Amino acid sequence: MRTLHLCRLGATLMLAGMSAGIVTGCDSQNQTVPTEQAQQEETMAAKLVGSASYRERIALPPGAELVISLEDVSKADAASETVASLSQTLTTAPPYEFELSYEPAKLKPKARYSLRGQIYMADQLLFTTTQAYQPFGVPRIEMLLEKVGGKRAAVDAPEVAVDEPTESPAASAVDISAVIGDWTLLSLNGDVLANTAEESNLKLTLMTSGSASGFSGCNHFRGDYVISTEGEGRPTLSFGPIAGTRKMCQRIMEVESAMLTMLSQSKYFTVTKHQLNLLNGDEVEIATLVRGQ
Repeated sequence: MRTLHLCRLGATLMLAGMSAGIVTGCDSQNQTVPTEQAQQEETMAAKLVGSASYRERIALPPGAELVISLEDVSKADAASETVASLSQTLTTAPPYEFELSYEPAKLKPKARYSLRGQIYMADQLLFTTTQAYQPFGVPRIEMLLEKVGGKRAAVDAPEVAVDEPTESPAASAVDISAVIGDWTLLSLNGDVLANTAEESNLKLTLMTSGSASGFSGCNHFRGDYVISTEGEGRPTLSFGPIAGTRKMCQRIMEVESAMLTMLSQSKYFTVTKHQLNLLNGDEVEIATLVRGQ
C-alpha cells in the first residue's frame, strides 16, 4: 500500500509538472510577440522633427509646397541620394513645422547624411537651403531657407507680419540657383590652365544641399559650402574643410594643391549664366570657372 501511495504521488506531481510546463511554454510563446512588434514599431517610427523658415517678410502664393528631404551625400563625384522626403502645402506664415519619417534600416553605417529644405510653387523653386544640416544627434533641426533669385518668386505677394529680422533688398537678392551645378576650372590665380588631359579636367560641383564635390586633377574631394551676405548685401561664398582621396600623381600635384588652397581662400564671388569668379578676402580674383564642359 505504501508503494502504491508513492506511485500515485509521483504520478500526480508529474501531471502537475507537465501542466505547468505547458502553461509556461504558452506564456513564453505569447511574450515574444509584443517584443517583435515593439522592435518593428521602433524601426518604423523614426522621425526627424524641426522647422523651416526664411528671413523675408513676405507671404507665399497659394499652393506653395515645402519639401523636406533626407539625403545621402557620401559620394563626392555623384548626385545625392534621397533616403526619405515629405511634401506639405503651406497655408500660414513661417516657421513651418515638419516631421519627416524614415526607415533606420535604410541608413548605411559609414555614410554622410544631410537634411535639405525647399519651397516650390508648381515646378518653380522659390526657396532652398544653402548649407548642410546635420539630421542626427539633435532634438530639433531649425532650417533657414534662402530666396532663389532670377525667377518669379514670392516677393510679389502681399506682406504679412512675421517675427523675423528684416533684411536689406540687396542681401535678399543673392541668386543661389545661379551657382548650383557643375563647373570646370578655367584659370587659377590669374593663370589660364594648360589644355592638357590633367589640367583641363578640374571640376567643382555645388549642390542645393550645401555640399560641394569635385576633381582636383588627381584626387576626388568633397566638403560643404555656404553662401551668405555681408555689409550692404555683398554675396560671399566660402568652403568648409575639404576631404579627399590620397592618390599620388607626379605631374599634377602642384596644380591640385593650388586648387584646394584656392577653395579655402574663397570669400566673394560673381556669377553669370556661364561663368563663376571666386575672389579672396582682398577681393583679388583667384579662380575662374565655366559652366559644365
